[in-house]
Formats: sequence, structure tokens, C-alpha cells
Amino acid sequence: METINVVNSRFTSLAGFGLLSFCVQGCDFVGGLVRVAELEGALNDECVLNALEAVDGVSNVRYAEDDYGYHRFEYSVAGIENKLIYEVISDDEVRYWNDYSLLNSVPELEDIRTMRPYLYEIDRGIEVACGVSVSEVMIESCSRIDCR
Repeated sequence: METINVVNSRFTSLAGFGLLSFCVQGCDFVGGLVRVAELEGALNDECVLNALEAVDGVSNVRYAEDDYGYHRFEYSVAGIENKLIYEVISDDEVRYWNDYSLLNSVPELEDIRTMRPYLYEIDRGIEVACGVSVSEVMIESCSRIDCR
């Protein structure tokens, strides 16, 4: 199932600007399954950890410190390393990235197909554990690969 939701939000243009800024800063690119959402409500590290650890098949969940204000969680699925990141914009606004993409590279299509159902399951777990709506506002696209 591939969904590309278009939401009427300033975040839609921010996502495009973020990808454009990679090129301006040295022609870096992001390849793979790109998924990002602007959430209404609050997330905290505990509910995100609980949601990740509750998904069968997700292992090695850990929080990684970030000097730039991002909350980064690393985890593995079937030997594939991945990350989930969120950024608190305000008390009731969060930017949330739960994708499978690489900087300056494109993941193997087989790995994208392995990861995609887990990404959806993690989103559902975040919705339950953290009390926010993810699936309704998620923007999903494929960058530099046809990942349908």
C-alpha cells in the first residue's frame, strides 16, 4: 500500500525546503522511502520507546543523544538498522520522521519492502502510546527509487 497524503500545511513546503537545502549545502540527497508528519499534540521519549519496544520484530531500541534538539531513536528490524526522529516545535506541535531513507545513497528496494510494514506498525503504536494522530497526516514519498 503506497499513500501520498497531501496536507494543507506550512510543513509541506518545509519538507521540500529541507530536501532542497541539502543540495544548496553541497548537493547531498536523501534516497528511499521518505515519511514525515507534523503532529498536533506532544510526544515524549518514554511513550516513543514503549511504542517501539512493543512492535514484534523491532529490536535493539535505543535513544541517541542529539546536539540539535532532535529526539532520535535507533532500532533494528531483520538486521536492518533504522531511526525514528522527532522535533518539538512547540508545546502542541511536533515534526515526526519515521521513514527508511539514507543520506547520499538509496536503500535496496528489498529492504524498503521489509521495513514499510514495520513503519506503519510503529506509527500505530505511537498513536496508541502517545495519544497523537500520525497516519492521517503522514506524507509519504519515494526519493530516487520507485518503491511502490
